[in-house]
Amino acid sequence: KNDNSVLTFGSYEIYKQYLLDRFPDVKPAFIYALAAIMGDVTGSGWLCPSEVMKQQLQAGIYPSMKEAVKGIYTKSGVSGFYQGFTGGLAR
Repeated sequence: KNDNSVLTFGSYEIYKQYLLDRFPDVKPAFIYALAAIMGDVTGSGWLCPSEVMKQQLQAGIYPSMKEAVKGIYTKSGVSGFYQGFTGGLAR
């Protein structure tokens, strides 16, 4: 199970209820699908940075989580934590 599952499913429920309330005339199946996509994007937004740091630690690029955060940010800024984000969403 992914670390982001609580965030993914929790945000799905929030998005689903918001969309159902906001668009009562839209078919629920469409709302559920859209809420699921939005929930996945939300969960991935949390998962991607932790995966980037974990992979770079496992590859021996950095000796500690603190050094990984510092190194990634110094080298690439905030966007460095989202390497592979789009690819992750595609799967």
